[in-house]
Amino acid sequence: FFDGATLLGTGTLTGGVATLTTGALSTGTHEITAHYAGDANHAAATSPVLSQVIAPLSPGLSLVSSVNPAVLGSGVTFTATLAGGDGPTGEVSFFDGATLLGTGTLTGGAATLTTGALSTGTHEITAHYAGDANHAAATSPVLSQVIAPPPDTTPPTVLLSPITGPAGGVYTATATFSEPVTGLAAGNLALTNATATIAGGDEVFTLTLTPLADGPFSVAVPAGATQDLAGNDNTASTPVTALHDSTPPGIVSSQLTGPVGGVYTLRLTFSEPVNGLTASEIVATNATVTVSGSGTDYVIEITPVQDGPVSVMLPADRVQDAAGNGNAAASLASLTHITVYPSVTLSTAATAITSRAPITVSAAFSEAVTGLMLGEITVTGGSATALSGLGQSYDITIIPTGVGDVTVQIPAGVAHSSLGAANLVSNLLRVEGQIVALTEERVTTFMLHRADALLASQPDLIARLRGSAPGGLDIASRGIDGRFAFRNSWQSGIWADIHGRWNNDGGLQSDYLFGVIGAEFVSGPRLIFGAMLQFDRMTSTDATGFVRGQGWLAGPYVAGQIGDNPLFYEARLLYGQTRNRLSIDNGLTISGFETERWLGSVRLAGEMTRGALIFTPSLAISQTTDSHDGFIDGYGNPIAAQSVSLLQGELGLDVRRVYALERGVLTVNGGGSLVFSNGGLENLTSTAPIADTRGRAWLGFGYDSGRGLNWTGEVRLDGLGTGSITPQIGLTWRLDF
Repeated sequence: FFDGATLLGTGTLTGGVATLTTGALSTGTHEITAHYAGDANHAAATSPVLSQVIAPLSPGLSLVSSVNPAVLGSGVTFTATLAGGDGPTGEVSFFDGATLLGTGTLTGGAATLTTGALSTGTHEITAHYAGDANHAAATSPVLSQVIAPPPDTTPPTVLLSPITGPAGGVYTATATFSEPVTGLAAGNLALTNATATIAGGDEVFTLTLTPLADGPFSVAVPAGATQDLAGNDNTASTPVTALHDSTPPGIVSSQLTGPVGGVYTLRLTFSEPVNGLTASEIVATNATVTVSGSGTDYVIEITPVQDGPVSVMLPADRVQDAAGNGNAAASLASLTHITVYPSVTLSTAATAITSRAPITVSAAFSEAVTGLMLGEITVTGGSATALSGLGQSYDITIIPTGVGDVTVQIPAGVAHSSLGAANLVSNLLRVEGQIVALTEERVTTFMLHRADALLASQPDLIARLRGSAPGGLDIASRGIDGRFAFRNSWQSGIWADIHGRWNNDGGLQSDYLFGVIGAEFVSGPRLIFGAMLQFDRMTSTDATGFVRGQGWLAGPYVAGQIGDNPLFYEARLLYGQTRNRLSIDNGLTISGFETERWLGSVRLAGEMTRGALIFTPSLAISQTTDSHDGFIDGYGNPIAAQSVSLLQGELGLDVRRVYALERGVLTVNGGGSLVFSNGGLENLTSTAPIADTRGRAWLGFGYDSGRGLNWTGEVRLDGLGTGSITPQIGLTWRLDF
């Protein structure tokens, strides 16, 4: 088979028919012939020309979009596809309405065009195929392409204004967004120490903030709290912070000092800086004020107008803090201004402490006071046991301890006037403790008096030698004093005397009892020698107390006559001890002490007769000492060791005349003596030693009934030459046996 001279192909004869199918003919008219080459039986043959017309294809053209609607600028691909063609070639033109958008080359029956030049809106898009040798031209149906605006992917931003306020206890902040948003709620806010409400919309919102407590508070819009119209979440805002202060400024410390020069200084510290504090804002009573300082620290100088209560007040809302809070009312100072303080003077009628007897101390204040308590009174050497009185006058009862001085003082600040003025310290009242001095004086006086009584009670050894000391009992009274004596002797050479005397002079009661027992080892008309044991007991009592002592003495004695002359001598030397008790407070407190003593004496006596008169001159010297070691008295005081020594000398002359009566003998006697006494005291300054020279004179009578009963009477004058004469009148009754 031939298209013109072009072989199209061959076909095998079957049943005399051969066929050829081809699609390779192009459009147009083709001169088709068939040529048979023949075979053995058949000759070659050629068919007549067949005019074969090949018409072009009329494909259908469709148009599609890759995305519809599409976003502006994102690019859209249009695809035009020919259907019913056979290998079409060429290009397809794409139109937006009448505007050519571009062309696309057919490949595989399809052509594409991608464009991003379409504006927003709806575009009428068509594709046109101009055709080729085998295909007819074709135009697609209109494609309505929608180009949407580009999508909103920008998140909205928000700016918070500074917090303002407070107003009515609430604060305000403004949230301004970059674009309208929806969905913003109070619960979406980030709040610290506050609650919030929201008003407004679109782009601007008002946030009303209520702090929960004093201190910093803040608000922020977190990311995602709201969305724009495109649904984009907002970005987070920067937090805004403010300080909530609803607490009024207060005074955290105040220090009041003074007065200095009549001015008090008040230093105030507020809890926070304040302003507005001036003198005119302060209310002062009985004072004027000045103010200096700033911020939290101020100094107020207060000048009282007169003595009395002073108050300084700061009324409410006179100063403000930075938040505008006014202060609460406060009392800045309350005091009592005092320039005159009560003074107090202590006095007492007691001149010395001589026992534990209570003494009364009077306290005289310069003005009426209250609050004085017994326990606040300072006492040494005793204790305050009672307090009475009121107003300006008080009495304090003090019980001394008996050791040392008693001092009493009222300290400052223990009593107050009606204005509250504290008293000044009182004078220091001192009452001298004289217990030690009195005890020492009483002891030494007692020992001196006992020594004097001891010397006066010594037995007359010369009388014993001469046999003129028979046994007997004497009783004598001289008004305020008296005495008795008992004497006895035994043939064995044992003899005994007992003497007693008592005296009541000016309230001082003295009793002295003396006894002696002697034993003679040698006994003759011119010489006796022996030993004696003496004992004595003395009591001295007055209105304040007593001293009592008892003791003994022992030692040898001797008496003799010198030649055939009527001149006689005697001597003794004795040692002994005593035990004593004393009280200077009527027996409430007892002290005890012991002493050692010595006694020595020498005496010479003679006798001369001149007519009817008998003269007896004598000379005697005696000394006794008595001493004690230191001891602790009943109060606890140390009493120093003391010693007394009494030296007596006496030069005397007795004169007597004897008258014989029908019934008995009457003797008239008289005489005088010069007495020297020296009583020294060691370690004692409170008592003057006994030291004097004095004269004695006496005149008396004696009656001896001859039956052992005797009467004597006498008048004695002692202290002649001293300016203090002591007269004594006595009557003695004696029984000899």
